[in-house]
Amino acid sequence: MRGPETKIKLSLYGAEGSHSTARAWANVTRILEQLDPDIAELEFVDVMRDPERTFDDGVLVSPTLVVAAGGQRRVIVGTLEAPYILEAILKKQAIE
Repeated sequence: MRGPETKIKLSLYGAEGSHSTARAWANVTRILEQLDPDIAELEFVDVMRDPERTFDDGVLVSPTLVVAAGGQRRVIVGTLEAPYILEAILKKQAIE
């Protein structure tokens, strides 16, 4: 089981003011509210303000959610309207 010092890092890449980015943020935060707050930490990366990081991380479309933990990286593209995808990834990461 993952220790409290090893959080799952979620990075949502999107454009501030974008409707699809706002939907993705709302969906991710709604999913995270159902979990132990010590499991994951969420950050927002504005693709317009930080294009170098966006390209360095291989993000080509927004919104994109990058889930990183334990040396593994998973990428979900879109607004996360199907919450079961992220829920399954987080549950798998939490027990590894």
